[in-house]
Amino acid sequence: MLAWWRNRKRKWLWIVGAFLLGLFVVAGIAGNPRPPNQAAATAPTTSTTAPTTTSVAPVAVPPDLVGKNAVEAQKALTEAGFATAVCESVDGRQVMVPENWTVVAIEQLTPGQAVIRVDKPAPATRTVVPPAPAPPPAPEPPTTEPDLPEPPADAYYANCAAARAAGAAPLHRGEPGYRPALDGDRDGTACDK
Repeated sequence: MLAWWRNRKRKWLWIVGAFLLGLFVVAGIAGNPRPPNQAAATAPTTSTTAPTTTSVAPVAVPPDLVGKNAVEAQKALTEAGFATAVCESVDGRQVMVPENWTVVAIEQLTPGQAVIRVDKPAPATRTVVPPAPAPPPAPEPPTTEPDLPEPPADAYYANCAAARAAGAAPLHRGEPGYRPALDGDRDGTACDK
């Protein structure tokens, strides 16, 4: 009997936990039924200060600022009587260095405040033409080699006397006209004696 009660006890623990979790999720999704601005408006406030009204004369926006950089436009608007001149990018990018931005439009928010709409100009495209290739070096003039006497194509000497008469004796192995029949001692030199 005791085991049955323990199992039931744990089951109720899971059911209560799931119910509380669901309650927190629903409360988180539902949130505050009143918007924050309405909650602040209904809160009782006691103010003893009297509102002061200062009249600021409307200031005309100079039209000739479009196309200039943002720093020049800010100076011109400050000199024209604007208390604040804020730069905002047209495409939502953050304006870090106003000198690099060009004024596209100027909007007057209140008589003392202006918004300068700026855009970063596209970088100027620069066409780089590669230098012309260097002309190839002039060919060297042909050198004339001295004419070497052509070796006899296939010299044949019937005997050593014919080789000596031709001025070719002694003949070495590999030279034209050498043959083993002329080399009597087989030392590689024919007609040497």
